[in-house]
Amino acid sequence: MDIFKEKTHGFKKALFLFDNATTHQKQAPNVPSAHKVLKGPKLGWTPCPGGPKMQDIILPDGSIQSFHFPDDHPSMPGWFKGMKVVLEGLWQLQENGK
Repeated sequence: MDIFKEKTHGFKKALFLFDNATTHQKQAPNVPSAHKVLKGPKLGWTPCPGGPKMQDIILPDGSIQSFHFPDDHPSMPGWFKGMKVVLEGLWQLQENGK
C-alpha cells in the first residue's frame, strides 16, 4: 500500500481485495470438518487417509461430542460414527432440554 501511495503521489485512491480462501483449507488433520465427513459409520475412516481420528469437541453445554463410537461398543468399537448418527445424538440432546 505504501508503494501504491508512493507511485500515485497520493492523488489516487484504491480498494485492495484479497482472497484468503486457500488459507481456510489449512487445518490440523484431526480437526472436525463437515466438508470431508461421511454420512454413515465406517471402520477406520479418518479425514486424511492414514491420519488421526477426528478429535472430540466440547458443546456449548459443556458436554463432549465424540465422532467415534467408544472402544467398548458392542458392534462398532472405535468406528467413525458418521454425521447422521452425530446429528441424531445432538437432536436428542436438544429434545431432552440439554
